[in-house]
Amino acid sequence: CKTRAYRLNKGQESSSPLARNGLQGYVLSEEQQQQYALDEQHLQQLIEICQKLTVEVEPAFCLEWTIYQTEESSEPQSEPQLYLTQFIPGTKTFIPELVRGIAAAGGRVTAPAQVIVGEYPNLEALIPGRILVAQMVTPDWIPLLKKAAGIVTEQGGITSHAAIIARELGIPAVVHVTGITQLIHSGELILIDGTQGEVRKLRKEEEIPQQTQEKTPNSQFPIPNSQFPIATKLLVNLSQVQSLEQVAELPVDGVGLLRSEVMMLDVLENQHPQEWVKQGYKQELVERLAQQIVQFAATFAPRSILYRSSDWRSPEFQFLASETSTNQSEINPILGLRGTRRYLEDPTSFEVELAALALVYSYGYTNIQLMLPFVRAVEEFTFCRRYVEQAGLTDNPHFQLWMMAEVPSVVFMLPDYVKAGAQGISIGTNDLTQLLLAVDRDQVLSNSSLNGRHPAVLRAIQQLIVAARTAGIPCSICGQAPAQYPEIIDLLVEWGITSISVDVHDVESTYLAIARAEQRLLLEAVRHNKR
Repeated sequence: CKTRAYRLNKGQESSSPLARNGLQGYVLSEEQQQQYALDEQHLQQLIEICQKLTVEVEPAFCLEWTIYQTEESSEPQSEPQLYLTQFIPGTKTFIPELVRGIAAAGGRVTAPAQVIVGEYPNLEALIPGRILVAQMVTPDWIPLLKKAAGIVTEQGGITSHAAIIARELGIPAVVHVTGITQLIHSGELILIDGTQGEVRKLRKEEEIPQQTQEKTPNSQFPIPNSQFPIATKLLVNLSQVQSLEQVAELPVDGVGLLRSEVMMLDVLENQHPQEWVKQGYKQELVERLAQQIVQFAATFAPRSILYRSSDWRSPEFQFLASETSTNQSEINPILGLRGTRRYLEDPTSFEVELAALALVYSYGYTNIQLMLPFVRAVEEFTFCRRYVEQAGLTDNPHFQLWMMAEVPSVVFMLPDYVKAGAQGISIGTNDLTQLLLAVDRDQVLSNSSLNGRHPAVLRAIQQLIVAARTAGIPCSICGQAPAQYPEIIDLLVEWGITSISVDVHDVESTYLAIARAEQRLLLEAVRHNKR
């Protein structure tokens, strides 16, 4: 409530500049302070005027008004009148902000929205060049994502499938935007900023400059790597054959994470590997998969590729049809039947992958290494190693068997895994973080410190790196943490990490961060020796 008001100066002398201009300030009584500025009649009149202006003149404007009571002798009791004193149309570049979410993939794009609610639609459901707006995105949506100009989802976090695939494809994405499928309608022009996490609804297409595509420049690396050479290996995370052209010339030492279960979707035709085998098409599937892997091997040769075998998680891959598959719904998929535990239940899919890798080696490509996903126990690793040996892969001197270090028990059991034959580890910070801190990586906790730079997570990472060095095996890291929290790269380099693997659009910033960290360590060493 206001405590002061202004009225017309009736001609009284005053030293106030405001009064000399015709207005006189005065203090309101307590009763007046609690009263509305407009009575019901004038309020309704003002609403009707604004509605009429919105329709007939301009939907966005600034309006000034005043109440004035005339004092004509013929009408001594005349009613105060509402007058409009100024009308300013809204500017044509006015863009109302709609909502904010999580910035998941950098870039800025303006395009019509395509809202899809419910189960996976057919491929024709998305008009090419539109921004996909959905409740959530699962791996089977990848064909749609390849046609989209951008992605907005209601669910998921920075490590969700929508975020990961968007970053690899180089299209902007904003995730965890509550209620976005109800706020946006198909065909409406929207602008999404994947760097700031903003989604804006635009009035008319002609109101916005044609800034349609401002994607993350994945394939550009303006600073020559020879200018800042680094000793720590820089690797890239991949899953899509379409990404190979843009990453071929990047200053990376290879692929630190080839997500096989996502890569395989291009050849599975929505049929689970078990179904291919059951129907007698095992060899055809092996050859198809081998051809996919060869494209990565040929592009990066002689640089190494860490092929992570399939990690089929429910409900992400329920769309794969199979009468014999165990893709039943699980209450908590992160702790369910996945990783190497699934191989113990049914090794069919794992056998197909091993046969495909053996075929790739027979073609002369020996830069592919195998990495086991989500290993819970040494017994699981031993089981998988036997199958690897039976496939003949260990007969090749170039072959190595790695494992993901994402289950917290690996922190304590790494020497046992090395004895069982592990030749390298890659720290998966996405799962390691949520399992250590009891948080869901796809749910957002406001102002939470329960993330990849939490002291518990950093200590676990340090212990894994030190244990790997002690055992004489390489240690990589392939989760989102180094890119999301670049300040921890200094620690990783100091602790002795062998390699850091990041998404395509994080290569440049990570390269420079590694260079700075290594130069700092060298400078500190020189200063220490001079003492």
